[in-house]
Amino acid sequence: MKHKLAPWKWSPKRYKEGEIPIPDALVEILEGGMAKTDKRCPLPFPTSGCKPKMDFWDCVKAVARRGGLDEDKYWLHKFRATFATNALAHGVDLRTVQLWLGHTEIESTMRYLKPSRSAEPHRKVNEIFPSRKRLSS
Repeated sequence: MKHKLAPWKWSPKRYKEGEIPIPDALVEILEGGMAKTDKRCPLPFPTSGCKPKMDFWDCVKAVARRGGLDEDKYWLHKFRATFATNALAHGVDLRTVQLWLGHTEIESTMRYLKPSRSAEPHRKVNEIFPSRKRLSS
């Protein structure tokens, strides 16, 4: 679903634009926060003068400190890594995540793949290779 907030274009390391989907619930929260700011500014976290907020690094460190966490273990890339790992774990295909992350090489995206510890892979194997009992009926 396209929202007036999404997709936000951002210039990462290689200055290539990309689109990253965000949940509808988050869009609602951001739009609610934006309703309290200057209506002419399209940014969800603007500074005065409607410029992009650029101190997210400091904000992440401050939140970690307030939570009694080791701030050295929290940095902005963790959000990206968590997003990719969760997307892959919940069935988003590797090529789509590669596109979202802007990776040229699929191997860069593959590092976010984690082995499943659930019963789901075993269930899938049973689906692919049904038992003889089920085959003969």
